[in-house]
Amino acid sequence: MFFMASYVALWLVVLVHTMIMIGMFREHVALMERVGHGGKRLHGPTEGWRVPPIVGLVLQAGAPRTQHEAGTIVVFMSVGCQPCWGRREAISEFAKESAGAVRTIVVCAGQQSEVRRFAETLDRRVRIIGDVNGATTNDWRISMTPVAVAVDEASRASGTINNPSYVDLTALAARLREFQG
Repeated sequence: MFFMASYVALWLVVLVHTMIMIGMFREHVALMERVGHGGKRLHGPTEGWRVPPIVGLVLQAGAPRTQHEAGTIVVFMSVGCQPCWGRREAISEFAKESAGAVRTIVVCAGQQSEVRRFAETLDRRVRIIGDVNGATTNDWRISMTPVAVAVDEASRASGTINNPSYVDLTALAARLREFQG
């Protein structure tokens, strides 16, 4: 009898923990993909929101704009953000691979000399804007970095991803093309 009661209690605990984990996973997916499902949006522009212009010091011009580009991926970074330093290679690789399909812009917050040093480590196809006073970061409602925002030709946000990897940036670019079409 005791064995059966403890066995049932164990399965109830497993069931409750499973339900909690599913709820946490759904919340995580909602935050990462910015698709409601009752999840809270931490920061950044929401889908369809017309984004303000990017203001700052152009530190690297990036590749010239082409007529085939579906839009722009804007990555917000900061020189004081360790994950940002770790994402430089992924952003450079994405800019190389997606050249001509989407434009890649990095808006980097920090002191001008530090932002310049950060900019030197990114591929030449990446347009780099120094957001020294934080105006663009504030206007775009960005409260943590790194975060990538897809922006279509009409200056509307079509998706946001926190701490983007190469795969995330590629998925965001595909979402941008869907949003355009």
